[in-house]
Amino acid sequence: MVRSDEGVEITIPVVVKARQGAVLLEPPHAPDIAGRIDRALVRAVALSRSWADRLACGEAASLKALALAEGYCNHYAARLLPLAWLAPDLVEQILSGRQPRALSLGALVAEPLPMDWEAQRLLFATCGRKGH
Repeated sequence: MVRSDEGVEITIPVVVKARQGAVLLEPPHAPDIAGRIDRALVRAVALSRSWADRLACGEAASLKALALAEGYCNHYAARLLPLAWLAPDLVEQILSGRQPRALSLGALVAEPLPMDWEAQRLLFATCGRKGH
């Protein structure tokens, strides 16, 4: 900090990055997280949970019927439905934009999602390193 007649000058180290047309200021050595909410991923998690609830309570006879009623392809719906059973801490990461940068909806549904929460956490942890 430097004091002068015109006020106080404070020096803060930052890294300037450009992302999707915006200029971001980040601290040096910031963790490799998305830092933004992936709306497609959030929507897919919310939709899958809604579908799972509607199927569980009998409101919908089948996933195929539910998908058709909402204008989705039943194959797409089948790929999204497992997201309803993501570990709660992973859902929190997605909702707050703290998921690994490389973790997108496409990466998450590219392969069958493990139902074991520890296996899901491992998938999240390795996603950024493997470049899924």
